[in-house]
Amino acid sequence: MEIGPDAIAELEASSFWVKRVIPDVVKAPTLPQSVPLIGADQAWTRGFDGTGTVVAIIDTGVQSSHPFLAGKVVEEACFSSTVTGHSVTLCPN
Repeated sequence: MEIGPDAIAELEASSFWVKRVIPDVVKAPTLPQSVPLIGADQAWTRGFDGTGTVVAIIDTGVQSSHPFLAGKVVEEACFSSTVTGHSVTLCPN
């Protein structure tokens, strides 16, 4: 969702309905911090390079057409459900 500054101010003023508004900004990769955090440097030292590895992403969704993922997404599933009359599914189609 994209909204302008006036709409953001209005949302922030609606404290009953909205706790806070957080901008969704593109952030730079943080590999220097994350590689040692997950032990990837140690795995690489032992010769592991990811060949033959399958990765599962459990998230609120991915853009399977993104250049990094294009042609690599094997399967997608949506587990959003509805409670009749009380919610709306977030699943496409």
